Amino acid sequence: MAGKISLALNILLGIAVIYLFTKISTPAETQTDQGIASAEINEYPSIAFVDNDSLSLNYKFRIDKSKILEKASADVQVLENKIAKAQKDYYEIMNKSQTGGFTSDAEIAAAEKKVMKLQEEDPYLQRQMESRIKRLTKLEGEINDSLYSRLYRYIDSYTADKSIDVIMLYTKGMTGLYNRGSLDVTAEIVTGLNAAYESEKTAE
Repeated sequence: MAGKISLALNILLGIAVIYLFTKISTPAETQTDQGIASAEINEYPSIAFVDNDSLSLNYKFRIDKSKILEKASADVQVLENKIAKAQKDYYEIMNKSQTGGFTSDAEIAAAEKKVMKLQEEDPYLQRQMESRIKRLTKLEGEINDSLYSRLYRYIDSYTADKSIDVIMLYTKGMTGLYNRGSLDVTAEIVTGLNAAYESEKTAE
């Protein structure tokens, strides 16, 4: 399950989606004595790119929080394996009982005792599983919300004194076929995000 954990770093697209592949057009109309003339002013947004793989691998907040999620995911997996083992034992005993596999009263008594124990433990294990899954889901939501907030806040600050309208997430082979190097701001974004995160940890 740990391998399925994803922090959804493509939320950067949420910042750009308003502008994505759109042309900002502002029609203007002027009237003169001779008639009406119309003009259309077209402005295209200034676009920059952030490499998704580099952001995922190098943003320290994301790395730290991934470890927390992986631990919570591992806890779920351990319990999942325990429940699966209990169910396997139960069905093996039932099958052996139905096929006459027990050869003595002592074996039958031991099997009955184990079945009772498995039946008693099952509701507890199921409640534990429900609790751990809820915790994992809650953690994922909280970390993703925090990640989005941090990215948005930093990028808003980063672009304040720059002529950048859109920052798009670039994933090689998946989104975008070409990215001019001069438009790539990954290093600056990652460096700034990490500096802000380290400063925050130092202040704690």
